[in-house]
Amino acid sequence: MFKSMIKSFKAMFLAAGLLAITSSTSLAQGLAAHLNAVPFNFHGECPATITFNGTIGLNHPGTVRYRFVRSDGAAGPLFTLKFEVAGLQNVSATWHLGGAGLKHYTGWEAIQIVYPNGMLSNRAHFELKCER
Repeated sequence: MFKSMIKSFKAMFLAAGLLAITSSTSLAQGLAAHLNAVPFNFHGECPATITFNGTIGLNHPGTVRYRFVRSDGAAGPLFTLKFEVAGLQNVSATWHLGGAGLKHYTGWEAIQIVYPNGMLSNRAHFELKCER
C-alpha cells in the first residue's frame, strides 16, 4: 500500500511538471519541490528582474517551512505553507541584478525546505547579459 501511494504521489508531481523530483528520502516522506527561472536567458538593459516560479508539494495535510537560497550565498526569510489536504502550492521570488558594475552573471536560485525535513529543490539556473 505504501509503495503504491509513493508511486501515485510521484506521478502527480510529474504530471504537474515537477520533472526534477528530489531525493528518494524526501519523496518517501511525501515532499517535493521544483523551481524555474523566468527568463532563464536575459539579454537587455539592466538592472533586470529574474522571477523564480516554483511548486512545493506534500502528499498529506501538514505544514512546510521553506526559504529561497541563491548562488551568491544569500538566503531569504522563512515562509510557511499550510496544506489542508495533499497537493501542490505555488511559490515565487524575484532577484533584481545587473548594472554598471555587473554586466554578465550566471547564477541559480533554489527552494530550501527546512521543515518537516531538510531538502533542496533543483537549481533554477539563469544567465544575465546587460547591454547597457
